[in-house]
Amino acid sequence: MATSTFYADKVTGAVMISKISSNPSYSQILNNPNAYLDKIKFHSGLNFLTLKGSLYRSYSTFGSFTRDVYSVSAGGDCFNSSTTYTTIAPTTRIQKVSFGASPVANPTLCLMEYNGLIYADFYDGLSNSNVQRRVYPSYNSSTGNLELVAETTAVGADATSQTLSGVTIHAVV
Repeated sequence: MATSTFYADKVTGAVMISKISSNPSYSQILNNPNAYLDKIKFHSGLNFLTLKGSLYRSYSTFGSFTRDVYSVSAGGDCFNSSTTYTTIAPTTRIQKVSFGASPVANPTLCLMEYNGLIYADFYDGLSNSNVQRRVYPSYNSSTGNLELVAETTAVGADATSQTLSGVTIHAVV
């Protein structure tokens, strides 16, 4: 048994998906969707996410960095009192590139467009067994700027620099 019905008005072009109901009629719901939000699953006349503006940079560079080094001196006994142990630790850095003032205050969502693809989550910027870099767009509420953020973790090698060319950040509300 159907739980919803697709309805289209040939005069206005409005379409909706609604729960089956005899009262009110589909035409009443179609013509006044705000009064029947509990009965509507989709209505072409309701507001959804809208792209409000975009910022473009011809290139964005994330710098290289070396992994953190820790040294510990052993002491207290006659066998290794002068021994120093050094280890190179996995290191994570957050790097940001500002794109400038957001075209809209407090966007609901920021999307990154790179190489003709739009990323709703992150772009795997640099990924191998030694280093992983995830790049994503962000809105900085303290500055009002859109930013491209790289979260880089270097485990088996130092992180190399990376330049992304032709990135656009889209602000959506």
